[in-house]
Amino acid sequence: MPPMNARVPHGFLRIPFPSQTAQKSNLELMMENILMEIQKLDEYIKQLTTKADVLTTHNRMLETSIA
Repeated sequence: MPPMNARVPHGFLRIPFPSQTAQKSNLELMMENILMEIQKLDEYIKQLTTKADVLTTHNRMLETSIA
């Protein structure tokens, strides 16, 4: 592999290695952000579901003790 500062003959282009050009597109960044937000929402919904289940259980216990 030639050194990075080697002279390139006239008329030839130096093609960068893929690691140098591996930038994410705006679409990829937007998709990643959307997926992260969806994961946060899923976790929030799980927490709300758990709290609703606890409230339902306590409500049934109160109804049973009143009856």
